[in-house]
Amino acid sequence: MLKNTIRFLLFFFSCTFLGCQDDRIEEEGDGLLNLQVSFNTKSNPEISVRSVERDYAVVIKNADGRIMRRYPTRADVPEEIALAAGTYTAEVTSGENPEAAFSSPYFTGSHSLTIKANESSKTEIECTLANAKVSVNYSDRLKQYFSSYKTSVSVPKGCITFTEDNKESGYFKVANDSIRLSWELAATNTAGQNFTKSGEFQAKKRQHYSLNFDIENHQGSEEGGLKVNIIANDDVVRKDTTISLVLRTLPEIAGDNFDITAPVALQYKKYEGAVYKVNIKGTPSIDSILFTHNCEHLHTNQVPYSFNLYNITPPALETMKNAGLIWETKSDSTASMDFTPMLNKLEVGSYEFTFHVHDSKGKNNTGTFQLSIVDADVLTMSVPNGVSGDIWARHARLGGQWLTDAQPDDLQIRYREKGASAWAATVSASEINTNDAQFYVSIDNLEPETSYEYQALSSKNGVTVPANIQTFTTDMAAPLPNGSFDEWDGTYPWAAGSDEKDKFWDTGNKAAEVAKLVLTQSSDVLPSGVSNGKSAWLKSQYTKAFGIADVFAAGNIFSGQFGKIEGTSGASMTFGQPYTSRPSKLKGYYKYNSKTIDWDKKGGLSGKEDRFHIYIILADEAHYLNTTNQSTLFDMDKIKRGEDPHVIAFAELSNEKFDENGNDITPAVKMNDYEAFEITLQYYKENIRPTHIIVAASSSKYGDFYTGGIGSELYIDEFELVFE
Repeated sequence: MLKNTIRFLLFFFSCTFLGCQDDRIEEEGDGLLNLQVSFNTKSNPEISVRSVERDYAVVIKNADGRIMRRYPTRADVPEEIALAAGTYTAEVTSGENPEAAFSSPYFTGSHSLTIKANESSKTEIECTLANAKVSVNYSDRLKQYFSSYKTSVSVPKGCITFTEDNKESGYFKVANDSIRLSWELAATNTAGQNFTKSGEFQAKKRQHYSLNFDIENHQGSEEGGLKVNIIANDDVVRKDTTISLVLRTLPEIAGDNFDITAPVALQYKKYEGAVYKVNIKGTPSIDSILFTHNCEHLHTNQVPYSFNLYNITPPALETMKNAGLIWETKSDSTASMDFTPMLNKLEVGSYEFTFHVHDSKGKNNTGTFQLSIVDADVLTMSVPNGVSGDIWARHARLGGQWLTDAQPDDLQIRYREKGASAWAATVSASEINTNDAQFYVSIDNLEPETSYEYQALSSKNGVTVPANIQTFTTDMAAPLPNGSFDEWDGTYPWAAGSDEKDKFWDTGNKAAEVAKLVLTQSSDVLPSGVSNGKSAWLKSQYTKAFGIADVFAAGNIFSGQFGKIEGTSGASMTFGQPYTSRPSKLKGYYKYNSKTIDWDKKGGLSGKEDRFHIYIILADEAHYLNTTNQSTLFDMDKIKRGEDPHVIAFAELSNEKFDENGNDITPAVKMNDYEAFEITLQYYKENIRPTHIIVAASSSKYGDFYTGGIGSELYIDEFELVFE
């Protein structure tokens, strides 16, 4: 302080007597402010850990709340700030403040101060965490019990997912004093059973919440199962358990080295090496097991169609053994049924053996072993359970396998809706793999969310011989909300009075409102053949944000939510809406008129022709984007190479063009009428269901880099997802 005072007096002396023209003191009665910023990076307020390495922005307001000084970055803040005498509030922000994001702490700090005439003052502002911090931990015991697991933590406008290997912390926006966080654990145990559990808790800013998932000891625990602890203020000062609960898993019913959920087919009297045993495990102990079957062989040999296996009598065990079933109880919690000795006793047919397990804590589970014995040269292969690259909404790839040394004749597969009496169609094999003795057919024009049966066929001595029957269910086919762009509320693409959950599309219009510009709006210009409704009109424009900064902004529309204005020239938004279907294409209409690029913050594009962009992304999470932070922008090259870990599928349309040497030869586009388009999604992960869909369009492809041509305009209409 003494140093600053001496420096100010010397400065004042030199200016008074030597005619100094330094503009730090704008006029008589002004003073100087030396602002120091530090960060308390600990989530608990009882510990102070300071860091000055973070970037930050500063806003200084007068007593009336009017902004007098604005410094977007730390480097912009002068060593001494000239201010007229009076009272002020200095506000500091650091980082983004998304609704929900990994590794995105947001710090704030403020301080009231008084500037005295012809004096220099020093003010220190300590910034603290302004969002709620969440981490998720999985115990070693849980990792042994579950083969896969993930936890989603969400707020109404955002969600992040903590996977098995994710070590990052998540940060959640706290608008007021607190916010309610919801969590859901989704896990698959080693028996292949899916397990979900959810809960919620109240979170405050500057608090760290650690969600710790653990498996309790089954043998010594009163409850047994999965324990979840939510711990607040997880540091050396105190540990405060706010929520503690116990979750019990279902009894396990699993095949020994085979998937009990997939039907098994065996060729009649050819069982060499075949072993089929079902293992059962209770949590913590088994109370009863109701065994049911439809096997005439068992019934003929005095094994009832339905009976309780647990605590079964020795004579009943002997009866089962004579019929080919070996039942063994190993403890109060484990048992097994070996079907192998019975195989040679079965005739051709389809069999179901069902276990209804009830444990001592009231948990129930059911598992069915489906077995087909076929007198055919081929077997019908089952399709994988869950999401599959073979089963789509309207398409299926079905297969069979021959069991003979030589390839049989007339390899075919027929199919029908489950429950129908007649087969819908028979399709000849279009794909034959002689190395694996397998064949496949492709079937189109199926109905979404419909169960089908299918059966492999071959010819033997001129006679068609059917194999076992398998089943599959087609995927869902959810449409694109307001893909016609007919619904508008003023300049926003949703119906008037819509709830937040119904606002599928959003735009960057809020960012342009300060300049009284509309980047995206409805239009009456429609494609030929579309007689009514609206289209979306996107136009690239120049704005002067806050009357301070010159900014180029592209007309845009996207599935997601606009966040807020960032600084004087940027905006944040969340791309993506919840979606779990898997379309094959996006189609629609577009009309584009390009201008020469006259704003080029990206570099290397000035003077070239502007280009539009329409794209679709299926992903396993929403994408937070801030135009002031290029690290948050989409890396389209990485996406197109299939290197983005969150992108499941992608397709795009643009007039951008390069020659064989990589030179930009994008042509000018002047369209009087709409053109129809259809872009095919490339799936990088066919066996993963998406959680979000991103559909976006822009009148300037590089508008997020503040690059494009003023006046470029794009019309779009009748967007539709295609399922094939």
